[in-house]
Amino acid sequence: MAENEVPLIQFKPGSKFNGWEIVEKLEDWEYGADYIVLKEKLPYLMKIEKTGHDELLKHEVHVLREMAKVSAAQYISKIEETEEFDTTFSYVVLTLFGKTLKDLCKNAPNNIFSRGTAVSAAIQCLKAIESFHVGSVSCEHPYYNR
Repeated sequence: MAENEVPLIQFKPGSKFNGWEIVEKLEDWEYGADYIVLKEKLPYLMKIEKTGHDELLKHEVHVLREMAKVSAAQYISKIEETEEFDTTFSYVVLTLFGKTLKDLCKNAPNNIFSRGTAVSAAIQCLKAIESFHVGSVSCEHPYYNR
C-alpha cells in the first residue's frame, strides 16, 4: 500500500452499511472484498473495491447491465444497488442464486459429482453461454472488426 493510501474499509458481521446488514466476509481480493449481506431477511452479495485502482467492479457492473438487456438475463445476478461511497470505495449489491458448484461439490459424496450431476451442470452452463452468445455477441460488432 502506498504511504498516503487509505486502507479498504472492513465491515464486521452484525454491522450495518447503507441499510444492509453485514452477515459474513467471504473473501478479500487485491483491492476489494466480498460480503454476504441481508436486507429484509433476504441474502445478497456485496462486493466492495477501493476507488482509483483497476476498477474491475465498475467493469463488472457495466457487463451485468449489458447482459441484463439480452435473453441471458435469467442466468446473471441482478444489481440491487451500486454506488461510489465517500470517494474511497465503490460497491455493488447483487442477488444470489443459491449454492455455488464449489459448495455443492463439497457436499457430494467424496467431494465428487456423479456423472449425471456433472453432465447436468455442464448442460446448464452451456445453455447460459449460448444465451449470452445469441443475445450479445455478433461478428458485426465494431469490436470484432478492428
